Amino acid sequence: MMRIFIALDGTICPVKKEDESFENLIPFPGAKEKINKLRKAGHYIIILTKRHLSAYNSGIKNIGKITLEWLDANGIEFDELYLGTPDISQLQVSVKFTDWNVIEEKLLGY
Repeated sequence: MMRIFIALDGTICPVKKEDESFENLIPFPGAKEKINKLRKAGHYIIILTKRHLSAYNSGIKNIGKITLEWLDANGIEFDELYLGTPDISQLQVSVKFTDWNVIEEKLLGY
């Protein structure tokens, strides 16, 4: 089992544009399926987002609740949600994300 950190904005869904709302963002094709498959395989999924910074500057309140509701509404399974930037300096493996189609078992080592 691995602890897998996945960025929300730009990896699971597009980065919100100024005229969009967080609630209406659409997950990238394959994101939900690959994440849920990794979790079902026993991996611990941690979703990262810096939304609290842009939300604070825009006057949006309850961004944590909005984000949790979005993940639930889109059927994305996870174990933890980090609103901020955790210390990931101790990571043993890092995979540069390019596309959900290239996230395969052999890439993640299981």
